[in-house]
Amino acid sequence: GKHAIMLDDECATGDTFIGAGHATLEAKAVSLVQSVTHWIACLKEGDPRTAEEKFIESGLRIVTTNSIPRTKEYLEANKSWLTMVPIDDFLADVIYQATLIGGSISELFKTPVRK
Repeated sequence: GKHAIMLDDECATGDTFIGAGHATLEAKAVSLVQSVTHWIACLKEGDPRTAEEKFIESGLRIVTTNSIPRTKEYLEANKSWLTMVPIDDFLADVIYQATLIGGSISELFKTPVRK
């Protein structure tokens, strides 16, 4: 009866993330959001299916950053289950703040107060 969020640093073959996702839903999670920083998507030795094919078959969705860029064609072909969030502007801001005397990377994480 809870909403679940799964976070990980990377997803290579999809096996662990898909297994954990299904286990979470079988445990009666109301919803599931799965997110990784790095979408690697490689083949597992002995398994002819790609990570992409496994996610399509699983019915699960994943949110990731574009730390490993993909083509527009790739993103279009996988948009039913893959959401890729751009991080280039954020990384540029981090580098800029790191080069300033008195710069503050932590300031980038402060949420503006809404009125």
